[in-house]
This record gives sequence, C-alpha cells and structure tokens, in this order.
Amino acid sequence: MEDPSVNYYEAVLAFDTYWENREIPKGEHELFSATNEEKEKEDFISNKKGSQSLDARLYVFEYKKFKHWQQQVLPFVKEDGHIMSKEEQLVLWNQQRKDRK
Repeated sequence: MEDPSVNYYEAVLAFDTYWENREIPKGEHELFSATNEEKEKEDFISNKKGSQSLDARLYVFEYKKFKHWQQQVLPFVKEDGHIMSKEEQLVLWNQQRKDRK
C-alpha cells in the first residue's frame, strides 16, 4: 500500500485473503449505530470492543488505513492495476478541469 509501484488488485487480494478467516475489526459506525437499549447496557462500548479477537484489536488501525487507501486510489487505478503517479493524477485533474469550462 505504501509502495508507489504496487498493483492495486494484488494489494486488495492480499488484504482480502488475510482477513478472509479473521474477525473484521469493529468500526465506530457499529458502536454509534447501536440501539438505545444496547447503549443503556452497562459497559456497552467496552463489551463491544472487548469481544473482538486479538487480531481485530491489534490491527484495527491498519485495517482502517488500508480501507481508506483503497477508496482514495480507486479513481486512479489503471486497467492493469497500477496506480497513476501524482504527476499523472495532476494531468488528469487539469484535463477534467479544462473539460468543465
């Protein structure tokens, strides 16, 4: 993910393969979307977070970081899976800006 020459599809496949048989870390949206009854239970948040597996707790930041990266670079993925360089992205942006005028 941090390698500029990474193939997007290979990185996503490796990520999905790693998390295939593991518990996905719970995000804040899952905690905040809980019902009022669930929120009223004593130690609701600590119980939710404590119920996660060790992998989910250890890698929650990396999981979220990868998902964010995945969304951010998707518009700049070439057909072969390589990601446009910053220079290519700038050229594309300038072209799109010109086309809007």
